[in-house]
Amino acid sequence: MTEYVEENKKMQPKDLIMVGIFTAIFIFITMGVGMLTAIPVFIPLITIIIPVAAGIPFMLYLTKIKRFGMLTITGVILGVITFIGGMGFPVAIISVITSLCADLILLSGKYQSKSRSLLTSGVFWVFLIGTMAPIIVARDSYYEMLTAQGMDAIYLDGLTKWVPDWSLLPLAGACFVGGILGGLLGLSVLKRHLGLWEI
Repeated sequence: MTEYVEENKKMQPKDLIMVGIFTAIFIFITMGVGMLTAIPVFIPLITIIIPVAAGIPFMLYLTKIKRFGMLTITGVILGVITFIGGMGFPVAIISVITSLCADLILLSGKYQSKSRSLLTSGVFWVFLIGTMAPIIVARDSYYEMLTAQGMDAIYLDGLTKWVPDWSLLPLAGACFVGGILGGLLGLSVLKRHLGLWEI
């Protein structure tokens, strides 16, 4: 493993181009699906919907990754963009942890293991729990912020109903499951239409 890392440790310009292309795709998907949160019932559901919607391009991205750090860059950018979009600073912090862990898992399979790639997908998308953390952990201040932005009591009641105080860990688990489901979808499509079955 050490020899493999040493031979492949330097990121090339083409790697950064790949990072940029796929990160832009994931930003588009995340923000697009995120618009559903205008309806409170969809807020917990995005933990499943976003990873599944991104499953095909994400698994295709993993076939292109041959350098450690590419997935971390993608995760950090996604976290920062989501934070700038108003989802609170925890998502930026959590994205660093989950994307780094996902990068290490992918590396451990030498970028060729299908099972490690599925696990990578599950771990990577756990960063989405950061968008829920402010609602659950700092509910009062979060509600004050939403009220200042013009959100009405009906929306806030919906948040309380669909994102209860005990839901942080279950939703984190849902992010992981969503990542696995998206990974399975991606693997199925890549195998069927592109002849790619082992990542």
